[in-house]
Formats: sequence, C-alpha cells, structure tokens
Amino acid sequence: MKKIAKRLITLGLSLCAVKIMAADTGGEIRGQVESNYGKEIANAVVTVTHKTKGTTRTISTNATGNYVLRNLPVGEYSIVVSADGYESDNNTIKIVVGNPAIIETTLGSQTTDGKVIRVVGSVIKKLDMAETTAGRAFDFQEMELMPVNANFESLILMTSGTVENGAPVAFNGASSIGGASSAENGFYLNGINITQIQSGLGAFDMPFEAIAQTNVQTSGVTAEFGGALGGIINSVSKTGDNYFKFGAEVRYDPSFGYTAHDSVRLKSTPETYSINNERDASKYQEFNVWASGPIMEDRAFFYVLYNPIQDNDEWATNAVFVSRERKSDRWFVNTEWFITDNHSVKLTAFNTQRDETRVTQNYDALTDQILPLQPGSDGKSFSQLGGNFVGLTYHGELSDHFSMDVVWGRTEEEEVPIPANDLPAVQDCSTGNCVTYSTHSDSALEPQEFTRDQFRADFQLDLENHNISFGIDQYEIDVLVNNRQNGVAVGDLNAVDASAATGWWSYGFAGVGSIGASAVNDGLADGTEFIRRRIRNRFSDSIVSSKAYYVQDSWQASNELTINLGVRFVDFENTVSSGEAYADLDGNVAPRLAAIWDIGAQGEHKIHASFGRYFQPVAARMNITQGSSAFEYFDYYENPTPGERPVLLPDGSPTRGNTLIPRFYRQNGITDPNLIASKNLKAMFSEQFSIGYGTEINGFEFSATAIFNELKRSVEDTDYGPILDIKLAELGIVNNTGQSSFYVLSNPGEEIELAYDFDGDGTVDNITLTQEDHLLPKAERKYTAFDFVLSGPLTEDFNIYAAYTWSHSRGNTEGLVKTTNGQADPGWTSDYDYGESLDFANGDLPNDRRHSVKFSGLYHLNDSMTIGVAYRGASGRPLNKLTPHPLGVDGCAPTSPWADCQSRSYVGAFYDADGNPAPRGTAGRLDWTHNFDLSFNYRNDDILDGLLLKATLYNVFAADTAIDVREWTTPREDYGIAETLQRARFLSLTARIEF
Repeated sequence: MKKIAKRLITLGLSLCAVKIMAADTGGEIRGQVESNYGKEIANAVVTVTHKTKGTTRTISTNATGNYVLRNLPVGEYSIVVSADGYESDNNTIKIVVGNPAIIETTLGSQTTDGKVIRVVGSVIKKLDMAETTAGRAFDFQEMELMPVNANFESLILMTSGTVENGAPVAFNGASSIGGASSAENGFYLNGINITQIQSGLGAFDMPFEAIAQTNVQTSGVTAEFGGALGGIINSVSKTGDNYFKFGAEVRYDPSFGYTAHDSVRLKSTPETYSINNERDASKYQEFNVWASGPIMEDRAFFYVLYNPIQDNDEWATNAVFVSRERKSDRWFVNTEWFITDNHSVKLTAFNTQRDETRVTQNYDALTDQILPLQPGSDGKSFSQLGGNFVGLTYHGELSDHFSMDVVWGRTEEEEVPIPANDLPAVQDCSTGNCVTYSTHSDSALEPQEFTRDQFRADFQLDLENHNISFGIDQYEIDVLVNNRQNGVAVGDLNAVDASAATGWWSYGFAGVGSIGASAVNDGLADGTEFIRRRIRNRFSDSIVSSKAYYVQDSWQASNELTINLGVRFVDFENTVSSGEAYADLDGNVAPRLAAIWDIGAQGEHKIHASFGRYFQPVAARMNITQGSSAFEYFDYYENPTPGERPVLLPDGSPTRGNTLIPRFYRQNGITDPNLIASKNLKAMFSEQFSIGYGTEINGFEFSATAIFNELKRSVEDTDYGPILDIKLAELGIVNNTGQSSFYVLSNPGEEIELAYDFDGDGTVDNITLTQEDHLLPKAERKYTAFDFVLSGPLTEDFNIYAAYTWSHSRGNTEGLVKTTNGQADPGWTSDYDYGESLDFANGDLPNDRRHSVKFSGLYHLNDSMTIGVAYRGASGRPLNKLTPHPLGVDGCAPTSPWADCQSRSYVGAFYDADGNPAPRGTAGRLDWTHNFDLSFNYRNDDILDGLLLKATLYNVFAADTAIDVREWTTPREDYGIAETLQRARFLSLTARIEF
C-alpha cells in the first residue's frame, strides 16, 4: 500500500508543466514506437485498458510510429504495444487530466524461431515536448493527505505564479494569477465552465469531495481556450468503475481549535475598532457520504455523493454583533456510459444551494457588550444562495486519427433574500458619522438569478507531423436582477410619494459629513437641517453571449523542433432588457504561437517560447450596473422636530415634513444603448509572452520561465457628465435628460461616441468626446515574472514541490476589481469614475507581491503515518497614501475638464494629508506574510477498510501580519492601521472510511 501511495504522490507532485484545454474531460497518451534498430514502426497496435473500469481503447501508429489517445478517463491503465514480427511490450501508467503521458516504446525483433533479438521496453517521459503551458496538477490521493482546505483557491495558492489578494472577504477568497485581477480566472469541471457568473470571483461552491484531479494553469494557453486574462483551473470529477465502493467522511472544525487574532483599535478614537476580533467565534462541520460502482460491467458506471454542511460563526464591528448560521444539503451525481470502446457519454449534475440566517444586534464597542434587541425586532434576516449544475459530454473516436468532443452544460446561480421585516434603514448622520437607529432586518433587497447555457464542439485530426484541433465554443447568460431598498413601497418606485416607507433614510445637516456634503451638491443651503430619502432601483432582464471559433496546429517540424500555431476568433455581446446590444464586440482575433526546442532530441531538455492574445468579455454584472433600467434620486424633507433625531413611524420610516427642494435625480433610468456605452466600444484584451527552460535532474523536474503580461486595452465605466456639460455647451445643446450623471462604458484613452437626443427636440445628437476633451489616460497594467520550480523525491519517503517567483506588477488599474477599497463589481470600480481620480495613479499595483515562495510535501513516517506540510511566503503589497483630491490642482484645476472634482467625496486620490502628490505604491510596503500549515494522517486498513484519521492545523504559528491597512491619511494617526489580518489559526479534524 505504501509503495503504491508513494508512486501516485510522486507523480502528482512532479507535474509542473501542464496542458489544459477548456474541453478537457480526460487524460491523454502520446507516444512513438520504434524497432531495436531505431526504425519507426508503422501500424503497430497500441491497446490501453483502464484497470478498474475495464474499458479499452485501441489505435494504430502512423507512418512515423506516432500515436495519440485522447480523452481517456483518468486513472491507472495497462498498455500493450504489439507489431508483426516484434515482441509485445506491456506496461502500466497513470493518466492525469491535462498532463499528457509521453511514452517511447522500443520493440525487439523476433527471429524465425521466435527468439527476441533485443529486450523490449518503454520509457515514460516527464517533459512534454509539444506544449509551453505552466502550472501544477493535483490528484485526489495527494490532496486528501495534504494540509489544504477543500476548495480551488487553496490549490491555486499552492501553485507558483499566484498570490493571495489583499481583499479576501470582498473577493470571495479569489486569487491573482499572472498579475491579472482576481476576477479574471476561469474554472472548468468535466469541460464545462463553473466560474461564478455574476462576478467571476472564483468557482461555484461545489462539493469538493467529488473532485478527482485538478490542473492549475498559469500561462501559455493555446487557442482551444479563451475568455480569461488570468489563469485556468481545470478539473475532472470522480467516477465509478467495476467495483462497488462506499464511503463516508466527517470533518469537524471545533471552536476550541480556533485562535482569534488580537483586535486593532484606532489611535484617533481608541473606543473604535479598525478590526474587532473580540467576539470572533467559529464552528464548522461537514459530512460526505458516497457510493459508486457499475451499472453495466465494463460499460456504464455511477458515482453519487451527499454533502450536508453546517457552519456557525459570530463577529462584531463597532456598532453591531452578528451571529450567522449557514446550512446546505449539497449533492453530486456523475454517470458514464461507454456505448462502445470508441464512443462514450457522461452526465454530471450537482447542487450548491445554501440557506443562511443572520441575527444582528446592536453592540457597544467601548464596553464589549451586546445590547438587547429593540422592541418589535428579532434582528433576523434570511437568504437562499447557490444553484444547480448539469452537464452532458460526448466523446467519439471516429477513426484512428480523427475524434470529436461535444459538451453542453447549464449552470444556475441565484440569490433570494427573505427579509424578516419590511422596515427601511434609517441613520442619524447629524454629527458627520452615521449611526443606524432603525430596527430593519435588511437595508436593501436584490433577488438575482443568472443562468448560463454552454455548448462546445472540439475536433482533433492527427496527421503524420501535425496534430490539428478546431472547434466552436459558445455560451449565453440570462441575467435577471431587481435591486431596491427595503420598506413598504407605495406605487411605482420611480414615483414614490412622501407616504412611502421604502428607501435609505438619513437625518443630518447640509455640509456636515459625506451625507451633508452630498446634500449641498444636490442643492441645499449649507447648514440646512434635513431628512433625506434615497431611492435606487436597478432592474435587468438581459443577455450576455459569446461565440468563438478556433484552430490550433501542433507541427513537428523536425526531431528537435515543434511549432504550435493557433488562432481564436471570438465575438461578445451584452444587451439591455429590451434585447438591444449596448456592447457588441465582434471581430476579435487572438493568435496563439509557440515553439519548443527539444535539445538533442532526447526529450530531456527543452527551451520554449510562446505568445498569446487573450480577450475578456464584459462581465455579467455590467448588465446590472450599466445596462439595467436604473434610476437613482433623492428627496429632502423638513424635520418636524428641529434639532432632534426624527421619531420612527410604525412603518419604520422617520417622521418628516414638507419637501425642501425638488426631487434630485442622479440617474433617470435611461437605457438607450447609445448612451450607456460608447458606440465604438471594443473588447478588453491582454498579450502574454513567455520563454522558458525545462529539464530532469536526478529524478527531479526543474523549470525556469520568464513571463511578461500586458493589458493592451480595458473597458471601464466613467461619468462623462462634466465633459458632456462642456461639450454640449460648446455645441449649443441643452441637456433636458433630467439626469446629472452619465456613466458610459468605454475604452480608456480613446474617443467616446454617443448618439442621443439630449435636448429632446426629436433629433439624435451625435457627440464625439476626443481624448483631448476628456484627458483620460489609457489603462495600463504590466506584469513581469521569473518563475522557478523544482519537484520530485527529496528522499525515498519525502516528495516535495518548491517554487520561487520574482514578479513586478505595475500600472494605473488592477483590472476588473479593485483591492484598495474592496470593490467586487467587475468593470464598475471607481478607478475611472472621474478623470481626477487617475492623477498619480500609475505605480506598483495591489497584487505586486515582489517575492513569493511555495513549498509543499508529504513525508511518510511509516506505512500508516504521513505528515503533510504546506508553506506560502510572500513579500508585502505596496502601500499608498490616499486622501480626498485637493481642490484647484492637477485634475481638479480650474482649467481641467474635471474641475468639479466630483470624485473627492468617495474616491481616495493619491495625495498625502498635506495635499502633496503621493504616486501609487510609493508609501512603502507591508510586511512579509508567512502561512505554514501542517497535517498528520493515520491509515489502518486492519482496523477498518479505508480508515483515515487526519488532523490539520492551519496557520500553525498563528501569524497575524496585516494584508490590508488603512491607507487614508486622514486622520493622520490612523494611517497604516491594520484592516485585514491573515487567516486565524484553526484546527480541522477528519475521519474517513472507504470500502
């Protein structure tokens, strides 16, 4: 048992160069057969048989003795190579998804009396001389022993070229790969996209026990794949075989094993927390029960899994205490039918739905006391999250040299808030700091549903010196969202009267605090006492779609040189609810080129180089934030009790008098595609160049790769209202839209083309805003990295993976999301809201972790006990100094088109507290972070079949380094205070049986 486990683990740990295609649902064997005299053997018969499924595939070699077997179910195979006049060769090999097994077989000739002139044999090569991809492969047998949390992001962070993001809570724990933002990665299961639809931040939260193998790819993607600028995470699920198997596992993370970090208080107001850990508590328990086996021996198999989870945690901020309970009854089903040896179908389905209950109470931070709930409120709120997945795949070997794969899938993702009451949120902002005093359960409601239908067809043609792939890849996403505030509404939200309770309510004085500053901008005189209702509604019933065609040729130009030539053609489209496209981005051409030099033609050393262009679609979230029928307005009322906090009415809204000013509209629900996106909008894309070297050294595999990624064009939303005011005035056009802000989707640094009847005279006004008009710089993001990886058996009992990456990420935008303020709205961050926010924005980006070290391994103490170790260390991210943009200078100078300086009330500009420029990333760096995790595993089949007991301690040394700090320089004494710390230390206990 020990030797088998070691062999499997060694294979898993040594996989550093991986080939991944979006449609990969199985593994691949490539090989060449030659005689003992060095002659290639044509028409040799290669037969592979899955050791537990019993399925068989057979192929004949071509004129040069080469063969390829694709889309093989993962697992162990026996392989037999035979040819007339030669002795047959038998071998065993394990197939891993995305990592081709390379075999060179020599057959000994037979004499007339049947004697073999030379002993036969096969050599299994680790280095793939046909690919230039980089990353790491993970196998279930390895991961069940490693100190790794059961999710994709944990595997990503164990791979070189990846870093943890500085806003882990806001970004769903999603990581940065190759300098891209956390929302630019792609996740696939059995060939079907399972990336989160709304945000792109990570994958569906699926039952991870069902994952058999995972490949994390960090660079060098060929033309088969598109739609992501970062990394690709490709997985295959577990399946059944000819043996009935049953198993169960329980995981328990006890509360006594959780060690909360110390809290952090502000220096300016010591009674106020920056991080409140005083009330942190956590308890987690998860069960897995599964069964698998044959439906029809050698032909049809099943695998089913039931995965209930209960997760309880508590935390507090400065003003509220929250206890949360999350429950889910997830399940997973996978069935396979091998119709013949050459034709198979697979059906996969799973459920990720979760029910969540929160109880929110007031909290006194100074005394660390939870306060009683206010009369009439139980503090509860409810929501249902998650969705369903179903996928169907077909593989067919149409001949020895031509095959096809067809994939169809549907993923559904929804969130249904269930408020415990219909009371609105009310705040007292009279002092400048807002304090909530209402008893609402939810301040806003946003039921949402996303459905993605996918179809893909891939074809592979193997010729003498060419492996040609081509196909089509398309999807359509339905977006259905209705965002509104809590409270009893009266009539249409766009026309609520003074009696309606719905809205976000605030009490304050004009000019005091951010709410008061907004009141002055909306038309109130400085010092005026007011009660404000804010209504914002976004409704979308729209479509996001993509269609792509590709062709990829791997050409064996000589014994030493392989050239990969590929191109991908892709179109993207996003619509508004009427079905009109506001983003119609077609004609995108993505070349993929690579060359591999097999030094000496021995398959032991290679030098490779690649170039690729990658396009990113407009996020589905943009259909809500940009393409929805959105309106936002403010009503201002007199306070009937001047100088006192308004009393709450039975419907939860504050008492109020007459209106002070006419309703102020920030947005008026305009959904004309010609106004919400520039007519000349083009797709976001990046380009990547890599060059590397790979070799085998004494059983180790070593690789060194240099990578350069550059964002060549971005898509951003910008409020061109100030620029339009100037341009319309120049043209003598009156703005009669009733809207003050005009957020338009555009390509930063390029011309903006709008077509809309601004003055309402019945004639469309065609407006062009040149770069000289808006002065917005082009979006920039550049990533340079040098990546070194070494993996293999350090000793007979200790297999390791070690990596070091030096990288530099710089520019003026992180990408689709923004770490400095935790904005998780892809493409809708505040980076390009106004021109002045780009002043001094070019510099080291938040994901610039200059040095990164990864180490993991398994050490076998004896046949029963194994220790797993995993270490991640990274230098700290760059720091900034942020403050409201100074008036009258740079982008806010009187001569600037952005002189109104509208961003200063909410966007941190790159200036210090004295108003001096402080360019991005020049305020120092955070400390190194060190994460060390340890697992102890005990196996004993003599006690119980398949018994595994595992204890994992995460963050063994309770490191509490800050990964995010307060970067606002006002007040000065609070600058640099920690806002997010490393993950706290916790203990996880697992017991597992399988028989």
